[in-house]
Amino acid sequence: MECPSCKNQVNLKEEENFEGNCPHCGFYIYLRHTLRIACTSYLQIDKNEDIYFKNIHQRIYNPFINEHIGQLAPLKGAISIGEYLIKQFKNLLKDYPKEDLLFMMLGLRELATWKIHLEPDDVWAAVHARNLSHVFSNLISYIEQETFGENGIVEDTDIISAFVLTEEIDKIISNVFNTHIFGWEPTLTDIIKTRIENDYLSLYHQYFEVEELQKPEEIIFNNTTIEKFLGQRNIQTVKIKKSVNDELDKLFGFSFLDLHDFRKVVISVAEENGQVFDICPLTEDKYMRALFIFKEQLPEVFNQEKLLNIIKYMSYKPSFKKGDKLDKLTDPYLDYKFIFEYEDLLAFGIMDSANSITMFENIASSDHFIQNIFGQFATKVFKKAQENTAYLIGMKIAESFFNKENYFVPIQQKGVPLVNFKTVNGNGIKKKIVNQNNMDLGDIDAVCVDIQKKQLILMEVKYYKPAVRNMDMIKKDKKIFEDIPKIKARAEWFKDNIEDIVKAWGLESGSYTVFTYLVTGRPNFYGKQLEEENEEIKYFTYDEIIRL
Repeated sequence: MECPSCKNQVNLKEEENFEGNCPHCGFYIYLRHTLRIACTSYLQIDKNEDIYFKNIHQRIYNPFINEHIGQLAPLKGAISIGEYLIKQFKNLLKDYPKEDLLFMMLGLRELATWKIHLEPDDVWAAVHARNLSHVFSNLISYIEQETFGENGIVEDTDIISAFVLTEEIDKIISNVFNTHIFGWEPTLTDIIKTRIENDYLSLYHQYFEVEELQKPEEIIFNNTTIEKFLGQRNIQTVKIKKSVNDELDKLFGFSFLDLHDFRKVVISVAEENGQVFDICPLTEDKYMRALFIFKEQLPEVFNQEKLLNIIKYMSYKPSFKKGDKLDKLTDPYLDYKFIFEYEDLLAFGIMDSANSITMFENIASSDHFIQNIFGQFATKVFKKAQENTAYLIGMKIAESFFNKENYFVPIQQKGVPLVNFKTVNGNGIKKKIVNQNNMDLGDIDAVCVDIQKKQLILMEVKYYKPAVRNMDMIKKDKKIFEDIPKIKARAEWFKDNIEDIVKAWGLESGSYTVFTYLVTGRPNFYGKQLEEENEEIKYFTYDEIIRL
């Protein structure tokens, strides 16, 4: 790139030691160096984690436990250690500029995204790096502004130590919080030295953070007849996304398309001016890459109002605020923001930005996240998008069983499965699904019959709002139990009317059992518990039932 101050050429891709006198040239080289320090520090911990964490256990935890064993309540003792580690974190970083430390998270987030591609069998490694960046940036916010200094980040020693402390703080604060909400009774040693979890929590996070789930927001049908049927009713993934896209533009001044255009424009300008960093190599021929541009470099053809809105809503900022309780340091959240802003400079990782925009598209139709992102309640457009997505899930499930051997799926017209229905019709039978008081029992989202086992399977689809915090998970996910009486009532109606249903659908006569498959678009913490407590209800995620 050409330095805008001294006009000299600065190469941000090749290794070079800066020896010039121009502070501007030095700034760009320092920017690249800072990102590299973040990545190499994390990779160093990744490689030698036993040594780093063993050191903390021996130097801090063992003496503390020996001194307070049996005298200090586990939670109180763990909080005490957590606060001590936070003080150590502050002391390590007190001489560095706050902006430099926060900017390092760009490198860590790009590394996390790269890990998904380099280690597809260990996606948790990527989640771990992203979580670390989030907790680290929140801890930076925890430090008073006047504490920070002006020393440049040169060596990785302090950063490695700070990342290690961040992981330990994350673990301990999470343990304290989860022990409280789950009612666990661990010892002081358990809380301080291990990451506590139960089977349900482990299962939930395996689904939510590790496995590559098929996304309900990206449903594709193999049956052209179904596609045509849905197109005539404007219930298609592309149309749902367009409705949300248009509503976002109307309410907040930019759309998904604007985000993609913004990314392309920034990358183009940065490449043209040599403002792309090769942060560090991950393989022989592949580098993690980040870039920066100045706001005045954006071409005037890019709408300035949209630009301001994109920067306002999509700039990465710590979520922790002064006065928040310690547990908010470790809040897990769906991280869709990707722009790092510093004065008139904008920067982001090449792969992280693409991943974040895709994530944002996939969560934006949920009114829960619209409120979380923009601070406003969702409009009817977002609610309708959720309803239509739930309808598509039911249709996709019905299509999957429609194509399986030994399964029967009733149809509403040639080639189109029956979904979202309140009445059983056929062969002279017409029966509404109502209770003894003639009250509507609700829709059946989808249905199929296992011909060999003579099982009639009712599908109950819940495209509910996923939780982003453990406390929300406990409160929101538990509401799934509220639907059980209705689910059982519908199942009882089918049991009571099985002879008419067999006749209406032209099934082979015989004795049929009735099961309900409860399907959620995203994992529910209580799913497996619900299944264990209700013999005739089985729980699946959308991803699981499509793969049956």
